[in-house]
Amino acid sequence: MKITAWSLSLLLAGSFVSCSNVSNNAGDTPTNDSASEIAQNIEETAAPENTAPAQITVEWTEKMNNDAMHNHDVILSENESAKFSLKTDKTVTDFKVLALQFVEADENGKVKFNQEERFKLESLSKEDIVNVRGEMFGTIPNIGISYKDGNELKTFAITESGKDGSLELMEIDQ
Repeated sequence: MKITAWSLSLLLAGSFVSCSNVSNNAGDTPTNDSASEIAQNIEETAAPENTAPAQITVEWTEKMNNDAMHNHDVILSENESAKFSLKTDKTVTDFKVLALQFVEADENGKVKFNQEERFKLESLSKEDIVNVRGEMFGTIPNIGISYKDGNELKTFAITESGKDGSLELMEIDQ
């Protein structure tokens, strides 16, 4: 059993409650939970497993904190005007770097792209960083990523913010 700060605080709170149950009446006996009962209570009330969606981070390579154990380099074109890196906060599967080609945009602003797989990993974990070198053209995204988070397929275009020049992920249709 792994004891975290959260479970330790529950353990201490349980011990406090257990000690505070002692009565001043002569006929009452104190109720002291055994350590195994407290541990069982902690396990039963432990926080559920993290089921939040994976968060993929994209940043210009020179700004990325590269603490990864595994670096994967992807060269998309001879012209390397854009150098950025991608990492995740939890493991995703079927990770791909995509070349995107604009097809059309509907009246609601929904954009469609043709997608060509340029790089693939069976899984991308917290220990991995994907370094991409290529060319980004103007305001229409031409590079994207896709991955499976659980059973859900997610696809994003990589765009540059018009405000501060940072990189962003814009969800697109598969």
